[in-house]
Amino acid sequence: MRLTRRGRVVVICLLAVPLLVALWLTATERAGAGGPELSDPSRQGRPGKTVVVGDGDSLWSIAQRERPGGDTRLVVRRIMDLNNMSTTIVRPGQRLHLPAD
Repeated sequence: MRLTRRGRVVVICLLAVPLLVALWLTATERAGAGGPELSDPSRQGRPGKTVVVGDGDSLWSIAQRERPGGDTRLVVRRIMDLNNMSTTIVRPGQRLHLPAD
């Protein structure tokens, strides 16, 4: 069976697209994993206390209030990991577990 030039292009694209999608998905998962300090389970800690989100609160403001002087980005990521959150959006009345350390 002989393929025309167009046929070869179609076959290559059909093989390349799933591979590129798989690579993109893998890269996306790794990009959200954070650095070694975030991926190390011993640093994530267990739930410390629980806070209730108030009107006007954001994950960033809660992290700053609960861990003043700390790296707010890391605290936000640890709160998200501890509460299995995929987004930083919080709603008034929502309960959030904070890391113990």
